[in-house]
Amino acid sequence: MGSRRQGSEALRVRGIGFVLAIGSTPKSRPSLRYFDILKPMIRLLATDLDGTFWGPDFVPPSDHVAAVHALERQDVTVLAATSRRPKPTKQRLGDHGLVLPAILVDGAVGIDFRTGERFHEAVFGAEAAHDTLAVFQGYGAINADTFQCGMDSTRFKAF
Repeated sequence: MGSRRQGSEALRVRGIGFVLAIGSTPKSRPSLRYFDILKPMIRLLATDLDGTFWGPDFVPPSDHVAAVHALERQDVTVLAATSRRPKPTKQRLGDHGLVLPAILVDGAVGIDFRTGERFHEAVFGAEAAHDTLAVFQGYGAINADTFQCGMDSTRFKAF
């Protein structure tokens, strides 16, 4: 589709709220008719957060926030994707008036922050997690005093 531009033009909304892309704006675009044809089929738009949706200060450009709201009005779900943990992600999105579903912890967890529903989870079992933690500790690669985890009888969560 062409090369990428930097800056606040990272997200474009045309007319009634069709989003071309979050995080990049091609210099050359296919005809707008092409996007008008695809628009009724688009129900989900996923975006990375860090360095794409927002910068190192966790502040998205106002155009990005406006585009998310425009998409919501068009019944398009915007899903945040990040390696970050749930609590700070939910808080940082909320700081900008956004309540979105998210894929978190490098794809290990999916939470819809609108409803609180956990729709995806791929975590270590407790025994495997303890064994893995012991290996890391054995090599001095992790300090158990600062490692945060929540435990129950069936699974191990490192977030």
